[in-house]
Amino acid sequence: MPGYKPRFVWSWIVAALAAIVMFGGGGGVAPVPRAEAATATATVYVTVWKSVSTGNLYLSTSPDDRDWTTLNTPLDMSQLSASGKFYQGSRIPVDVPVEVAGAQQTVTVYVTVYVTVWKSVRTGNLYLSTSPDDRDWTTLNTPLDMSQLSASGKFYQGSRIPVDVPVEVADAGVAADRAALVAFYHATDGPNWTNNDGWLSDGPLDSWHGVTTDAGRVTVLNFYDYEANVGNGLSGAIPPEIGSLTNLWFLGLQANQLSGAIPPELGNLTKLRALYLSENQLSGAIPPEFGNLASLQWLVLHKNQLSGEIPPELGDLTNLTWVWLSGNQLTGCIPASLADVETNDFADAGLSVCQDEAGIAADRAALIAFYHATDGPNWTNNDGWLSDGPLDSWHGVTTDAGRVTEIDLFDYEARVGNGLSGTIPPEIGDLTNLERLVLYDSQLSGAIPPELGNLANLELLILGQNQLSGAIPPELGNLTSLETLILDQNQLSGSIPPELGSLTNLQYLYLWENQLSGAIPSEIGDLTNLTGLFLQQNQLSGEIPPELGSLTNLQWLHLSGNQLTGCIPAALADVENNDFADAALPICGSEGDRAALVAFYHATDGPNWTNNDGWLSDGPLDSWHGVTTDAGRVTAIDLLDHEARVGNGLSGAIPPEISNLAHLEFLSLPQNNLSGAIPPELGKLMNLRTLNLGENQLSGEIPPELGTLTNLEHLHLWLNQLSGERELRSRTWCRWLLAGTN
Repeated sequence: MPGYKPRFVWSWIVAALAAIVMFGGGGGVAPVPRAEAATATATVYVTVWKSVSTGNLYLSTSPDDRDWTTLNTPLDMSQLSASGKFYQGSRIPVDVPVEVAGAQQTVTVYVTVYVTVWKSVRTGNLYLSTSPDDRDWTTLNTPLDMSQLSASGKFYQGSRIPVDVPVEVADAGVAADRAALVAFYHATDGPNWTNNDGWLSDGPLDSWHGVTTDAGRVTVLNFYDYEANVGNGLSGAIPPEIGSLTNLWFLGLQANQLSGAIPPELGNLTKLRALYLSENQLSGAIPPEFGNLASLQWLVLHKNQLSGEIPPELGDLTNLTWVWLSGNQLTGCIPASLADVETNDFADAGLSVCQDEAGIAADRAALIAFYHATDGPNWTNNDGWLSDGPLDSWHGVTTDAGRVTEIDLFDYEARVGNGLSGTIPPEIGDLTNLERLVLYDSQLSGAIPPELGNLANLELLILGQNQLSGAIPPELGNLTSLETLILDQNQLSGSIPPELGSLTNLQYLYLWENQLSGAIPSEIGDLTNLTGLFLQQNQLSGEIPPELGSLTNLQWLHLSGNQLTGCIPAALADVENNDFADAALPICGSEGDRAALVAFYHATDGPNWTNNDGWLSDGPLDSWHGVTTDAGRVTAIDLLDHEARVGNGLSGAIPPEISNLAHLEFLSLPQNNLSGAIPPELGKLMNLRTLNLGENQLSGEIPPELGTLTNLEHLHLWLNQLSGERELRSRTWCRWLLAGTN
């Protein structure tokens, strides 16, 4: 085991933690909060003395009306107020103790209150003013009673006035932090530390060596010299008072001579992210209270004399990324939930991961039941099954800390199953740690057991290409971790359970080639992570629910071979891999486009076109020659052969139904034998950008309605028998107007 982590590792950690503090950075770790100010009330008792012989005024103050302090210097009353009605005395700062309740205890702190006296020019009456900040002053409107003569007869003694002043004082936590550090200094032989600069001084705590603060609260306590790779000579026990540093997020006490037990009070440091106690002489058990350190990321305890078992409570520390425990006298095992900590020295610690013996026994029993129910003796490969060896020595079984996480009985090289037959037993639902179950391509029959719904950790369920029958259990909707569900090529019947809509992590749903009937549940539209949906070759009926249009991540959608009616939601038209042509369903909103194209085909002698591939077929409209669509809606008709630079043999009149293609942007019909008038209805095509009708036999007046096409950029009408070009030029918005030789 190497010594403490190299300096380059520490540099990386410092940089990362600095980013956390400065920016409230990643991993869900909040920045260290600033200490809040507390509002309290300071009561100040004040009285004024007036010399009988000189008339000078003196001020006395008290925090408790018992312990009085008198300023021996007379008040300077020479300053005249702005109004000229008062002589204004000098402002006197007074330190007053205030008790403030902190998180752990009540602490007495001192605040400064300012006091001054006013003397009326006209009457000589005295008035008292107080302020918590030397800015916001409050004046008592009742004059001081100066009639009482003192016992010595030398002064007139004013009445004692209690004044309540609201003040803001630092959080009592600052004082508690100071007290904890003082206790730490004495407990760890502070006078003999290598460096104890600033300690026990009245200076701010961050002037004490190794201490960092935020708003006065201690956030870092570090006594390791990363340049010299040495500690600070601390010895003795870590005192329990260290648990009062409730804002502490970094504690570095490594490479010293600390001894004794680790105080359980460290478990109070709920903001702690880094705890370094390695390379000391600490003994005893690791406190189970460490399980309260929910923010802890680095736990470094190696090279001490710690003993006992690792407390299972450490398994609750889900943010841990670094655990070093070697070089101690620890016994027992590593809690299973710590096994996945990214950086650890468990191998050097000589400890294995704790195993859930009862859970392992339950898994073994479930696998034995599965083996017998599926004719295990006749499997293609049953190596290790029913042996006394660990379960991951059984063919196709994977474990984590002894618990079964995967059963995969498919041969990926030969691309065949494992020859299972019989039924899937309900005991399979007892494998509570199971994440992957692959039983593809066998002869399994009977129903899918509803107990599979108990497998809350299941991410992959593949039961395709078997002979399973009956309904899909609605309990599968409980598998909220499921990402892939493959049940294709079975004999499953009944409806698709709407409960599958609860599988919000699902990415692939394969239900094709079964005997499923009824409508596609609208709840499938809740599967926002779905990438592939395969429902073809069933007996599904009804319309496709529009909610499927919410599946914006969908890349595969297969629906053919069913009895579906209606249309395909327009939002699904752009799904990259689909079988819409085989499903023989139009895109919703495209039915009018289809009718318009059919009318256009018949009006322009479609059967005799040079190329009429796809026209009048049930395929999607963009499979019709010259037609382009977007989300199923026609956006372009281009019947010009751009290579041969000839038209497509159209004849007859352009029908008015062409104006029903509301999404049309490009209409190119040049070099044909079109005749008759240009239908004025073309003026309804408000998205049209290019209209090319040149080199035909069109006649009559150019419809003025074309001048309303504000998006039109190119208009080609040349070599026809048209009139009205001048009027059109005065109306049209298009950039290019070619209407010559008409």
